[in-house]
Amino acid sequence: MFIKDWIKYTVQGFQNCKNSVENTKVKEHYKSKTIHKFCLYNEKDEAKLNKKFHWIHYVFKYKIVTPVFYALEKQLKKYYTKPTNKWYDKYYRIWDITFHKSLFDWRKHYQLRGVNKEEISDYKIKKQVEKSILARMYRLGFYGIVGNDSAYKEFLPIFMFNLCNIMNKKVPKKDIHHLFYTERDCYDINYYSSGYDLCNRFHIKNTKTGEFSIVATTSEDKTIKAYFTGHTNKGITGLLEQAKKYIKLIDESKYSFLEINCNSGDINNIVFSLMEK
Repeated sequence: MFIKDWIKYTVQGFQNCKNSVENTKVKEHYKSKTIHKFCLYNEKDEAKLNKKFHWIHYVFKYKIVTPVFYALEKQLKKYYTKPTNKWYDKYYRIWDITFHKSLFDWRKHYQLRGVNKEEISDYKIKKQVEKSILARMYRLGFYGIVGNDSAYKEFLPIFMFNLCNIMNKKVPKKDIHHLFYTERDCYDINYYSSGYDLCNRFHIKNTKTGEFSIVATTSEDKTIKAYFTGHTNKGITGLLEQAKKYIKLIDESKYSFLEINCNSGDINNIVFSLMEK
Protein backbone atom coordinates (compact mmCIF):
# COMPACT_ATOMS: atom_id res chain seq x y z
CA MET A 1 0.00 0.00 0.00
CA PHE A 2 2.85 2.35 0.88
CA ILE A 3 4.66 1.77 -2.44
CA LYS A 4 1.40 2.31 -4.33
CA ASP A 5 0.71 5.59 -2.52
CA TRP A 6 4.29 6.80 -2.98
CA ILE A 7 4.18 6.12 -6.75
CA LYS A 8 0.83 7.93 -6.93
CA TYR A 9 2.26 10.93 -5.07
CA THR A 10 5.36 10.99 -7.29
CA VAL A 11 3.30 10.87 -10.50
CA GLN A 12 1.09 13.65 -9.13
CA GLY A 13 4.19 15.79 -8.55
CA PHE A 14 5.27 15.34 -12.19
CA GLN A 15 1.76 16.16 -13.42
CA ASN A 16 1.62 19.32 -11.30
CA CYS A 17 4.86 20.49 -12.91
CA LYS A 18 3.58 19.75 -16.40
CA ASN A 19 0.22 21.49 -15.87
CA SER A 20 1.53 24.50 -13.95
CA VAL A 21 0.77 27.87 -15.57
CA GLU A 22 3.64 29.38 -13.63
CA ASN A 23 6.11 26.79 -14.91
CA THR A 24 4.97 27.43 -18.48
CA LYS A 25 5.52 31.17 -18.03
CA VAL A 26 8.96 30.54 -16.51
CA LYS A 27 10.08 28.44 -19.50
CA GLU A 28 8.98 31.17 -21.91
CA HIS A 29 11.77 33.39 -20.51
CA TYR A 30 14.63 30.90 -20.92
CA LYS A 31 16.08 32.83 -23.89
CA SER A 32 15.35 36.30 -22.56
CA LYS A 33 18.10 38.92 -22.99
CA THR A 34 16.64 41.22 -20.32
CA ILE A 35 18.85 42.36 -17.44
CA HIS A 36 16.93 43.87 -14.53
CA LYS A 37 18.17 46.50 -12.11
CA PHE A 38 16.58 44.67 -9.20
CA CYS A 39 15.16 41.24 -8.46
CA LEU A 40 13.82 39.63 -5.30
CA TYR A 41 15.96 36.53 -5.87
CA ASN A 42 19.29 38.32 -6.34
CA GLU A 43 19.64 37.32 -10.00
CA LYS A 44 19.32 40.19 -12.49
CA ASP A 45 19.70 38.09 -15.64
CA GLU A 46 16.12 37.08 -16.50
CA ALA A 47 17.09 33.91 -18.39
CA LYS A 48 19.31 32.60 -15.57
CA LEU A 49 16.71 33.55 -12.98
CA ASN A 50 13.93 31.60 -14.66
CA LYS A 51 16.12 28.53 -15.16
CA LYS A 52 17.11 28.62 -11.49
CA PHE A 53 13.49 29.06 -10.43
CA HIS A 54 12.40 26.10 -12.59
CA TRP A 55 15.11 23.83 -11.17
CA ILE A 56 14.43 24.67 -7.53
CA HIS A 57 10.63 24.51 -7.66
CA TYR A 58 9.67 22.22 -10.52
CA VAL A 59 12.48 19.70 -10.38
CA PHE A 60 14.05 19.67 -6.92
CA LYS A 61 10.96 20.53 -4.81
CA TYR A 62 8.11 18.78 -6.63
CA LYS A 63 9.89 15.83 -8.28
CA ILE A 64 12.48 15.01 -5.61
CA VAL A 65 11.81 16.57 -2.18
CA THR A 66 8.01 16.19 -2.07
CA PRO A 67 7.92 12.42 -2.80
CA VAL A 68 10.90 11.81 -0.47
CA PHE A 69 9.30 13.70 2.42
CA TYR A 70 6.04 11.86 1.84
CA ALA A 71 7.90 8.53 2.08
CA LEU A 72 9.85 9.62 5.16
CA GLU A 73 6.75 10.73 7.02
CA LYS A 74 4.93 7.51 6.24
CA GLN A 75 7.76 5.56 7.85
CA LEU A 76 8.74 7.87 10.71
CA LYS A 77 5.50 9.38 12.01
CA LYS A 78 5.18 6.55 14.55
CA TYR A 79 8.20 8.13 16.28
CA TYR A 80 6.71 11.63 16.44
CA THR A 81 6.58 13.31 19.85
CA LYS A 82 4.02 16.11 19.83
CA PRO A 83 3.68 18.87 22.47
CA THR A 84 1.77 18.07 25.66
CA ASN A 85 0.20 20.31 28.31
CA LYS A 86 3.01 19.48 30.75
CA TRP A 87 5.04 22.34 32.21
CA TYR A 88 8.22 21.25 30.44
CA ASP A 89 6.52 21.51 27.03
CA LYS A 90 5.42 25.14 27.52
CA TYR A 91 7.53 26.69 24.78
CA TYR A 92 7.38 23.60 22.59
CA ARG A 93 3.58 23.93 22.67
CA ILE A 94 3.57 27.71 22.05
CA TRP A 95 5.86 27.27 19.04
CA ASP A 96 3.65 24.52 17.62
CA ILE A 97 0.41 26.51 18.06
CA THR A 98 2.03 29.56 16.45
CA PHE A 99 3.27 27.59 13.45
CA HIS A 100 -0.10 26.03 12.69
CA LYS A 101 -1.95 29.33 13.12
CA SER A 102 0.55 31.00 10.77
CA LEU A 103 0.21 28.19 8.22
CA PHE A 104 -3.58 28.57 8.33
CA ASP A 105 -3.42 32.38 7.97
CA TRP A 106 -0.94 32.09 5.10
CA ARG A 107 -3.24 29.74 3.23
CA LYS A 108 -6.39 31.77 3.91
CA HIS A 109 -5.11 35.33 3.44
CA TYR A 110 -2.36 34.82 0.86
CA GLN A 111 -3.02 31.72 -1.23
CA LEU A 112 -6.80 32.13 -1.25
CA ARG A 113 -6.86 35.85 -1.95
CA GLY A 114 -9.53 36.66 -4.49
CA VAL A 115 -11.36 33.40 -3.75
CA ASN A 116 -14.77 33.47 -2.09
CA LYS A 117 -13.69 32.14 1.31
CA GLU A 118 -17.30 31.62 2.37
CA GLU A 119 -17.30 28.61 0.05
CA ILE A 120 -14.27 27.11 1.81
CA SER A 121 -14.66 26.23 5.48
CA ASP A 122 -11.86 26.76 8.00
CA TYR A 123 -11.86 23.00 8.53
CA LYS A 124 -11.16 22.40 4.83
CA ILE A 125 -8.37 25.01 4.82
CA LYS A 126 -6.71 23.28 7.78
CA LYS A 127 -6.89 19.95 5.97
CA GLN A 128 -5.35 21.52 2.85
CA VAL A 129 -2.36 23.06 4.63
CA GLU A 130 -1.59 19.87 6.57
CA LYS A 131 -0.88 18.15 3.24
CA SER A 132 1.55 20.83 2.07
CA ILE A 133 5.29 20.22 1.73
CA LEU A 134 5.92 22.93 4.32
CA ALA A 135 3.77 21.11 6.89
CA ARG A 136 5.46 17.78 6.14
CA MET A 137 8.93 19.30 6.58
CA TYR A 138 7.80 20.88 9.84
CA ARG A 139 6.42 17.64 11.27
CA LEU A 140 9.52 15.66 10.34
CA GLY A 141 11.89 18.23 11.82
CA PHE A 142 9.82 19.34 14.80
CA TYR A 143 7.92 16.26 15.97
CA GLY A 144 10.57 13.86 14.70
CA ILE A 145 13.82 15.54 15.81
CA VAL A 146 13.12 18.42 18.21
CA GLY A 147 10.40 16.50 20.04
CA ASN A 148 12.83 13.69 20.78
CA ASP A 149 15.79 15.81 21.91
CA SER A 150 15.62 18.06 24.98
CA ALA A 151 18.69 20.00 23.82
CA TYR A 152 16.73 21.31 20.84
CA LYS A 153 13.76 22.06 23.06
CA GLU A 154 16.00 24.32 25.15
CA PHE A 155 16.82 26.23 21.97
CA LEU A 156 13.16 27.19 21.46
CA PRO A 157 12.72 29.72 24.34
CA ILE A 158 16.12 31.27 23.50
CA PHE A 159 15.07 31.80 19.90
CA MET A 160 11.57 32.97 20.83
CA PHE A 161 12.76 35.55 23.38
CA ASN A 162 15.37 36.88 20.97
CA LEU A 163 12.76 37.10 18.21
CA CYS A 164 10.34 39.01 20.46
CA ASN A 165 13.04 41.43 21.61
CA ILE A 166 14.31 42.13 18.09
CA MET A 167 10.76 42.48 16.69
CA ASN A 168 9.91 44.98 19.43
CA LYS A 169 12.95 47.05 18.49
CA LYS A 170 12.66 46.85 14.71
CA VAL A 171 8.88 46.95 14.15
CA PRO A 172 6.84 50.02 15.18
CA LYS A 173 4.18 49.21 17.77
CA LYS A 174 1.31 50.22 15.50
CA ASP A 175 2.69 48.49 12.40
CA ILE A 176 0.79 45.24 12.90
CA HIS A 177 -0.04 44.54 9.25
CA HIS A 178 2.20 42.78 6.77
CA LEU A 179 1.96 43.96 3.19
CA PHE A 180 2.01 41.10 0.68
CA TYR A 181 4.40 42.30 -2.00
CA THR A 182 3.93 39.20 -4.13
CA GLU A 183 0.81 37.73 -5.72
CA ARG A 184 0.37 34.01 -6.37
CA ASP A 185 -1.51 34.72 -9.62
CA CYS A 186 1.23 36.98 -11.06
CA TYR A 187 3.64 34.70 -12.89
CA ASP A 188 6.43 37.20 -13.44
CA ILE A 189 9.08 36.09 -10.95
CA ASN A 190 11.04 39.30 -11.45
CA TYR A 191 8.56 40.94 -9.11
CA TYR A 192 9.07 43.23 -6.11
CA SER A 193 8.18 46.21 -8.21
CA SER A 194 4.77 47.12 -6.86
CA GLY A 195 4.75 50.65 -8.22
CA TYR A 196 5.34 52.44 -4.94
CA ASP A 197 7.88 52.80 -2.17
CA LEU A 198 7.21 50.18 0.50
CA CYS A 199 9.09 52.21 3.08
CA ASN A 200 6.69 55.16 2.77
CA ARG A 201 3.44 53.23 2.95
CA PHE A 202 0.78 53.77 5.58
CA HIS A 203 -2.70 52.42 6.23
CA ILE A 204 -6.10 54.05 5.98
CA LYS A 205 -9.27 52.88 7.70
CA ASN A 206 -11.26 49.96 6.39
CA THR A 207 -14.93 50.90 6.87
CA LYS A 208 -16.00 47.25 7.05
CA THR A 209 -13.61 46.11 9.79
CA GLY A 210 -12.87 49.45 11.43
CA GLU A 211 -9.14 48.64 11.27
CA PHE A 212 -6.44 50.71 9.57
CA SER A 213 -5.59 47.94 7.11
CA ILE A 214 -5.84 49.45 3.59
CA VAL A 215 -2.36 50.08 2.19
CA ALA A 216 -1.82 53.62 0.87
CA THR A 217 0.87 56.08 -0.19
CA THR A 218 0.97 59.82 -0.76
CA SER A 219 2.23 61.22 -4.08
CA GLU A 220 4.14 64.49 -4.52
CA ASP A 221 0.91 66.20 -5.62
CA LYS A 222 -0.70 65.12 -2.30
CA THR A 223 -2.82 62.50 -4.07
CA ILE A 224 -3.41 59.41 -1.98
CA LYS A 225 -3.27 56.03 -3.68
CA ALA A 226 -5.02 53.05 -2.05
CA TYR A 227 -3.87 49.60 -3.16
CA PHE A 228 -5.79 46.33 -3.50
CA THR A 229 -5.00 42.99 -5.10
CA GLY A 230 -7.85 41.27 -6.91
CA HIS A 231 -8.19 37.84 -8.47
CA THR A 232 -6.99 37.88 -12.10
CA ASN A 233 -8.82 34.90 -13.61
CA LYS A 234 -11.36 37.17 -15.38
CA GLY A 235 -8.92 39.83 -16.56
CA ILE A 236 -9.63 43.56 -16.42
CA THR A 237 -13.41 43.03 -16.46
CA GLY A 238 -13.14 40.89 -13.34
CA LEU A 239 -10.89 43.43 -11.62
CA LEU A 240 -13.38 46.22 -12.30
CA GLU A 241 -16.16 44.14 -10.76
CA GLN A 242 -14.02 43.54 -7.66
CA ALA A 243 -13.16 47.23 -7.53
CA LYS A 244 -16.86 48.01 -7.01
CA LYS A 245 -16.68 46.02 -3.78
CA TYR A 246 -13.33 47.43 -2.65
CA ILE A 247 -14.42 51.03 -3.15
CA LYS A 248 -17.05 50.54 -0.44
CA LEU A 249 -14.26 49.88 2.06
CA ILE A 250 -12.93 53.45 1.72
CA ASP A 251 -14.50 56.21 3.82
CA GLU A 252 -16.33 58.51 1.37
CA SER A 253 -16.80 61.15 4.06
CA LYS A 254 -13.04 61.54 4.32
CA TYR A 255 -11.82 60.95 0.76
CA SER A 256 -12.86 62.07 -2.72
CA PHE A 257 -12.38 59.54 -5.51
CA LEU A 258 -10.36 60.81 -8.49
CA GLU A 259 -9.78 57.71 -10.59
CA ILE A 260 -9.31 53.95 -10.60
CA ASN A 261 -6.56 52.03 -12.34
CA CYS A 262 -6.72 48.27 -13.01
CA ASN A 263 -3.74 46.38 -14.41
CA SER A 264 -3.82 42.59 -14.34
CA GLY A 265 -0.03 42.45 -14.69
CA ASP A 266 0.73 44.33 -11.48
CA ILE A 267 0.99 42.97 -7.96
CA ASN A 268 -1.42 45.61 -6.69
CA ASN A 269 -3.75 45.40 -9.66
CA ILE A 270 -6.50 47.71 -8.34
CA VAL A 271 -5.43 51.24 -7.40
CA PHE A 272 -7.71 54.07 -6.28
CA SER A 273 -6.53 57.68 -6.50
CA LEU A 274 -7.98 59.72 -3.65
CA MET A 275 -7.91 63.25 -2.31
CA GLU A 276 -8.42 63.91 1.35
CA LYS A 277 -11.39 66.23 1.98
